[in-house]
Amino acid sequence: MKNKYIDYNPVKGFITFNDLIGDLKEILQNYKDLEDIVINILKNLQVDNETITSLFVCNIANNLEDIINVLQRL
Repeated sequence: MKNKYIDYNPVKGFITFNDLIGDLKEILQNYKDLEDIVINILKNLQVDNETITSLFVCNIANNLEDIINVLQRL
């Protein structure tokens, strides 16, 4: 199923679940890197940990990981 075509792009050709999973993994890593940068900036500005934590209540990384796991099980 992972190599099943899910779309066709005239430039990139056929797009598979593996392509989608790879793209989502890259997005996840970019998000984690951005989150680390923002946290470090806030810490340098001496923002307290409680405030920093409250900014990341909606955990996008976990949601992306869940989507990736579901796609990998297909």
